[in-house]
Amino acid sequence: MEYRRSKPASPLHCLLSPAESRLEEHLSGVAQSTNLALDCVRASIADCQQLRFLLVSAVRFVDEQEQRLTAREAVIEEVLRDMVPPSPSQIIDPLPRIENVEDTEHAE
Repeated sequence: MEYRRSKPASPLHCLLSPAESRLEEHLSGVAQSTNLALDCVRASIADCQQLRFLLVSAVRFVDEQEQRLTAREAVIEEVLRDMVPPSPSQIIDPLPRIENVEDTEHAE
């Protein structure tokens, strides 16, 4: 049995072949629209994944910042606990020692 190789279609053959039917045109349009919709959905999924990564990073940053602030709070509370307020006898009222200056600006 001998097989013959078919010759490549000539440009003239392509021009003489029947045009696509309306159904084929419709299906081609539907396929293009579907592929576009699929591309849009995939791009949105990629955006969601990127947003999720950013949100996870932000939550991690907030958690670490909260831990740092909690540590600082503990240090400040410890400093406050260690402070002993002065006794009332050690507190000196500065008002009696202030010299009374004559008001020359409002004098008539």
